Amino acid sequence: GWQWTHVAVTEELFACERFEQTPERAKNRSYWDRFRGGSVPDENPPSFDEILRLLDENHETLRDTLSRVKPEELDTRMATVRDRTM
Repeated sequence: GWQWTHVAVTEELFACERFEQTPERAKNRSYWDRFRGGSVPDENPPSFDEILRLLDENHETLRDTLSRVKPEELDTRMATVRDRTM
């Protein structure tokens, strides 16, 4: 369950922090520190229903963000993500 929550958080991080630098748009920011890259998995993942909710909401946020990116901007924006340090 921890890894699935990490996947959900990663989608929201890409949408709200890395692509657009608009963390205020995040609906589930309270999960970021616990599940972002570099964090340590623990034995207390959210419930199954909560994981499904996070995956649904954060995937929708990522899709919304990408819908506003022009295809020719994608490589440029991804370069910014690749170049950042964790």
